[in-house]
Amino acid sequence: MSAGGSMHRWTICGLLLIAACDDNIFGEPPFVPLTTEGWDGVQEVFDDYCLDCHGATAAFGQLDLETDPYGALVSVQSSNGAMNLVEPGDPDNSLLYLKLIDMQPPGNGSKMPPASVLANEATEIVKNWIADGATQE
Repeated sequence: MSAGGSMHRWTICGLLLIAACDDNIFGEPPFVPLTTEGWDGVQEVFDDYCLDCHGATAAFGQLDLETDPYGALVSVQSSNGAMNLVEPGDPDNSLLYLKLIDMQPPGNGSKMPPASVLANEATEIVKNWIADGATQE
């Protein structure tokens, strides 16, 4: 094989690698939270995905996840009283987690966040925090 053919092959490979890393071609990379777990990780998920609608100045559905998110969620009944927003130790009976994975019971609104999809890592942080007792540690 000639040196020119080998060079041409490397040029094409290089261009493909550059294109594969271009967010404009393949869209935004999925959200990958830091390795933070527990309550700090949950707050990171809130900061990245929830505060636009559930912050102190825009508490949609009267849910403020900025001022006192722990007090607003843990062992607090949902607005229709069907279940707690966060039931410590039980993610499958916590409306917060069920809405994140779009498995909420009928009559409990839509999935959250409504306009985007959480990365599996983010939902796992919330699920693990609830399963571990939903503490502030």
